[in-house]
Amino acid sequence: MQFNKKSFVIFLFFFLFIFSRFIIYQYFGITINDPQYGYHLLDISLLKDDLFSSLVYLHSQPFLWNLFNGILVKIFNADINKISIFYNFYHYFLTLVIIFYSIKIADEFDVTYKSKLLLVFFVGFNPTIIFFENIFMYAHTTFFIFTILIFNTIKYFKTNNYIYEIFIYINLLLLSFIWVTFQPILILFVFCFIRILTRFNKISWISFLLIFLISLEPMLKNKIIF
Repeated sequence: MQFNKKSFVIFLFFFLFIFSRFIIYQYFGITINDPQYGYHLLDISLLKDDLFSSLVYLHSQPFLWNLFNGILVKIFNADINKISIFYNFYHYFLTLVIIFYSIKIADEFDVTYKSKLLLVFFVGFNPTIIFFENIFMYAHTTFFIFTILIFNTIKYFKTNNYIYEIFIYINLLLLSFIWVTFQPILILFVFCFIRILTRFNKISWISFLLIFLISLEPMLKNKIIF
């Protein structure tokens, strides 16, 4: 009986999720804005025709965000309409993963079933979430990574398992490659903070050092080239 009830709730959520996005698009005409290139992203012609060299000569634009979009530009042959459609579904998928990790975070605090149900519907149909689903930028991607970062942080301090500490550094590395607000120095700061609160672990030290050096690569490259 409990299984059937949960199955019905899951079915209801997915139905409402798909239905709400259809209504937003069909009747309100809200859809993702056309991809814009030339600021955080390189010019679309560079991404399409000279991706590797363009990435090498990036200056302040985020490396991973340009690589990701450069691959999309090549896959869809620089067709703006197809890229927009991809981003719509990509953002919907990220929302679902954000909801999944929100539930996992709630589980760490023994939240009641009804409260988790409220959380699912609050996140899934939150106007802010819907807004970022329809904006062509890195905001929804960074929110997705940040949600996983929160989960890994909670798990680490509850279990003291070094695997989650490594995931924290990887999350911060990805954020630094997508949004320049997350500078590599943040990884160093978080590492020092964790070392103050938790015991020494050789694997953690090695993992941190490797990830931190990788995070410095864009700055070192800029120093050498520019």
